[in-house]
Formats: sequence, structure tokens, C-alpha cells
Amino acid sequence: MAETKKYVRIKKASIEGAWYADKLGQIFEVYYENSVALGAVCYGYYSVLREDGELIITEKRPAKVGERVLITGAYAYTGCPYKNGDINNVKTADEYGHILVEEHSVSLLRREYEVIVNNEVENEEATEGPWRIGKQSPNGLNNIGTIGGLLTAQTTDEEDANFIANARQDIPSLLDHITFLNEVISNCRCAECGDELGEDWATNSGVAFCNYCAGLNSL
Repeated sequence: MAETKKYVRIKKASIEGAWYADKLGQIFEVYYENSVALGAVCYGYYSVLREDGELIITEKRPAKVGERVLITGAYAYTGCPYKNGDINNVKTADEYGHILVEEHSVSLLRREYEVIVNNEVENEEATEGPWRIGKQSPNGLNNIGTIGGLLTAQTTDEEDANFIANARQDIPSLLDHITFLNEVISNCRCAECGDELGEDWATNSGVAFCNYCAGLNSL
């Protein structure tokens, strides 16, 4: 089974003087997480506000075409077109795990990357939101774009246009809420033994049990 790791990539520093204010785009291994903060390993143990960081879950294995990879061990040579913390889209992959990506023409070695497996990572190519529906084109197309006027999509169906425009901000919010709910659930306790439910749990007649106690109650 592939080794799984968690990283936080710094997106911003919403608090003046935060230790990571000068580390935008850099990645740090995560040693704990909750609904408020992510614990980062950086010559010690520090916290990153969840809103300031992007949680990235990876597997250490050869990438497949179409997957996204996180650069974690880039060779730091002069003129290198990529660096640790970059996210690349796999275009081709050979039997040894060496890959070519969409973002540049330099081959990545197997040891330089890890495969991203979580859905929380935003598509780097997606235009920044919020999006809105603009004026309808003479040919009947509904135009969806940014407030600044950049066109991002077109559709003839008005309901589809509303869905596309709202999805740019609704989906990231939904994923954040799912993460929060999973955190709440994992801290709940089994009605039988009192242990934390963790990730493996089940219900019986509407009552939550850990998997072990759920098995006993089903006998």
C-alpha cells in the first residue's frame, strides 16, 4: 500500500506578523489538523490558520496520466522551471514513474513528486472567483465570467449558467464544510464503549457505535 502524507501549502497570511507570511507557495508536512488550524513542521512545530493554508494529501507512488502531482523533492538547479510546492498535471508517464507534465517541458523523476489524492486541492487552472452571469450574447448564449469581465463559460441554458456561476464558490465552501463535519464526527464517542469514533464507525437504530461495538450490537 502506498505511503500517505499530508502537507499544508501556504496561500496567504491573514494575520500580520504570522510566521509564514514570507513563505507563500511553500509546503510543510502536517502533524495535526482541526477545524481551525493545521500543524506544520518547519524547524519545529507551528500552526497555520486553516483559511491561510491548503491541505494536500498525497501518495508516494508512480503517477498515472491525468493525475496531479505535488513537487516535494525538486532538483534546485539554475533555471529549473519548477519548485517544491508546485502542482503539475501529468501528461505522460513511463514504467519507471518518470513523467512529463502540462506546465513545462522538463521530465520529472519519480523521486521529485508525490501523487495528490484528495479533492480539496483547488484546480490551479480555474479562474479566481466569484463568477457571475453577464449579458446574454446575440446568439442566445448566457455568458459566465468574473466581476472584472473575464469570460469563463457559455451555455444556452439559464439554469446551467446559474449552476456554473455559483459552483465556483459553492464547491470549495462545501468541501470545507465536509472537512469540518468529518472532524466533528471523528471526535464523537461510541455509545457503547465511550471511545472516539474516529474514521471507522457505524449506526444501529440511529445510534453511533465504533465498528467493533457495532458488530456486537448486530448479533
